[in-house]
Amino acid sequence: MIAGALFIFGVVVWITGGFVANPFGIRIVVERANHPFAYMLWTLFFGMIFSKDRLGLTDICSRIGSKRSTSVVITLIAAIAFFELCHFIAPEANLFWNLDSESGLATYYHSFLLFVNGMCILSIFDRERSAGKKGALLWIPILILFWGLSIDELVGFHNGVPRYLEKIGLYHGSIGSGIPEWPVLLAPVAIAFVIYLFIFIWKRLWGKGHLFALCSIAVVIWVFAYSAEMLLATSLNHQIQVGLEEGAELLGTSLMLIVFLFYCGKESPFSVENSK
Repeated sequence: MIAGALFIFGVVVWITGGFVANPFGIRIVVERANHPFAYMLWTLFFGMIFSKDRLGLTDICSRIGSKRSTSVVITLIAAIAFFELCHFIAPEANLFWNLDSESGLATYYHSFLLFVNGMCILSIFDRERSAGKKGALLWIPILILFWGLSIDELVGFHNGVPRYLEKIGLYHGSIGSGIPEWPVLLAPVAIAFVIYLFIFIWKRLWGKGHLFALCSIAVVIWVFAYSAEMLLATSLNHQIQVGLEEGAELLGTSLMLIVFLFYCGKESPFSVENSK
């Protein structure tokens, strides 16, 4: 019922363009989503959170993870190779294949990958909570991050961080040296998340075969991709820099998805039910 009400509210906002309200003197602006695919993801987020069966989507993750099929791994790696190939073959001005374009196909794909990671995390959370496993709620920050990144991949909120911080007086001036501002400003948040993720996942996956190693590699690749935003921005050809950075992001997200899929697979030896 709640999910349905939120969906109807979202449709009304989409049709009308939104509204402005001032309850208790607090200005609230509700605007139409500026990205249709992002709007669809938000609708799915609310539907999964407020429906008992999670719209049946989390069961898909469990079934795929139970098979432990090498075809999943091959498909994910092949997709990265395909996008990298198109990025370097197509002209840089072709935004459809450009990995640095928010309207490119790879951006939609990466957003979808992050969303599916969140689906797996939600499935893991539900089953750990049902099993009475200690610390199940600690999955929630990770879920929020993955779904938040899924939307951010489309709307590019991170690019506006310097401007937002300037408006509230927390940032002045420019970093200089041609280095993008947002990776530097968000570095403390990124470091805190990496520490949280590594410690939490270490407790969950230690002793589960290759999953812990795979997760650790994924985190290292993510750190490299984030650092590449700053370190390679002025030292490499832009197309090569983007290919390395975005390719690393896709690889890190794909590896994390493999980890979560196998962990939430009900028949997998690495699954929640087989955890101590």
